[in-house]
Formats: sequence, C-alpha cells, structure tokens
Amino acid sequence: MVGQDTLHLADVNPEYEQLLQAMGGKAPDLGAFPDVYTLRAFLVEAKKNMTATIGKPEGVKEEDVQVPMRDGAKITVRVYRPEKPPSEGSPLIVMLFCERLGFVALNVDYRLAPEHVFPTPVNDCWDALKWAAAHASELNADPLKGFIVGGISAGGNMAAVCGHLARDEKLSPPLTGLFLSIPALLPKEAVPEKYRSKYLSLEQNKDAAILSEKAIDLFMSTFAPLLLL
Repeated sequence: MVGQDTLHLADVNPEYEQLLQAMGGKAPDLGAFPDVYTLRAFLVEAKKNMTATIGKPEGVKEEDVQVPMRDGAKITVRVYRPEKPPSEGSPLIVMLFCERLGFVALNVDYRLAPEHVFPTPVNDCWDALKWAAAHASELNADPLKGFIVGGISAGGNMAAVCGHLARDEKLSPPLTGLFLSIPALLPKEAVPEKYRSKYLSLEQNKDAAILSEKAIDLFMSTFAPLLLL
C-alpha cells in the first residue's frame, strides 16, 4: 500500500494556491487548446507580454548567432553576456543566468514539433551544446570555471539527455553540472512493474492546472518520441 507521505505529494502548496487565487482561481489548462498551433500562438504572445512587463536585464548584452545543425539547417542561439566581463572569462551555461551570476548564457531555439518531431529537437540541443563547447573562447567564456546545461519542463528533459550524451561521447571540455527544473523524465510506459502502484502523479493530476493529462497527451502525440523499453 502506498504510504501517506507519497499521497501528500499531490497536495496543493499554499503558495501555489495563493498564486492561483491571484490569477482568478484557476490557471489555464494547456490541454484546452484545440491544437498545438493555437497553443503556440498563445505562448508567444504571453512571452511578449512578460518581456514587456519585466524589461530587459541591465548589465547584459544580447546577440543572436546562427548555429549549423547536423542536417544542414541553422537554428538561433541567443547569447547573453555581461557587458563588463571578467578578463579571464566567465563560466558558460546553456540557459539564462548571466545577469545575477556573471555567466555567459546561451538560449537555444531548438526546432519544435509537429514540424520537427523526435529526435530533431534533441539533436538540435546536443549540436548546440557541442557548438558552445567548441566556441567558448569566442564567447569570452571559460568552461573550466563552470559548464552547465539546463532547462525547464521539456527543456529539462533535453538537458538530461544532453548530460548523458556528454558523458557517453566524452564532451570536451566536460560539463560540470546540470540544472533540471521540473523535468519530464519518466514516461508511464517505462515504469517497472514493481513500482507502478506508486506511480500516482499522472492520475492525481489528470485535471491539474496548466499541465493536465489532456495537455500531456497533446504534447506527446505531437512530439512523437520513440520509447526504447
């Protein structure tokens, strides 16, 4: 029988409950959109509004670089660098932490499904990470001071995969860490039989705000990942 400590993991955090109330009592369900194109337009507009509200960080300069991929395509990598970088080079992170921590940060605009299904988005992230390792000195970065790949949600999944690839293919310079924020890592099909009675998160959160079961099904059917079980 599943312990009570496990069941309590589904309880709504009081801080999150306050946030929901501030948003009118319920956050949007991404699974309520009729298709991924409508959802994408909504998210692009939401990001524009958020950027306009927050503004650009001070002390940071931005540059877009076109990085070649293995299939001949090019993707955009946005480079964030301190306006006053240290002379000996900054740590390098493939994400967004340069304002407070003095990193050189790369934001990878990997190609998206359904136009580009698995494994293209993963390959894009890995190719961009290898590009960052090879061009670190041009970015005034020193990976030996710190070399991190990170992401949020699906990006956390990509970062975890890149971490395994970096280990297996002996990326040089080597990664010094991963930043995985709410990563999607364990599909229900991959859960061993003896643990399935404890795998409750999907069932407990099937009607959750933002990432409901319907939203997850939409994303997975669009991405079309290959499960190697």
